[in-house]
Amino acid sequence: TVFRENLAGVMKLVRLGFKMRRKKLINNLASLSISNQNLSLILAELNIETSIRAEQMTNKQWLELYLYFKDRGVLK
Repeated sequence: TVFRENLAGVMKLVRLGFKMRRKKLINNLASLSISNQNLSLILAELNIETSIRAEQMTNKQWLELYLYFKDRGVLK
């Protein structure tokens, strides 16, 4: 499946998402060198609430977010 094929990359993104407990996902992804404004636009494009926390994300949302970043060369 697509999830299994990209598991290592998805897990890397998940680790970033959980970097600091009780922080919003958008703040934990700041280490990707993408502005909060652009991250907000990306999350909105993927129908993910900008106020979401990592623990609220579904596997499908993690995969979609990873594939978005992978396709744009942000993550490998």
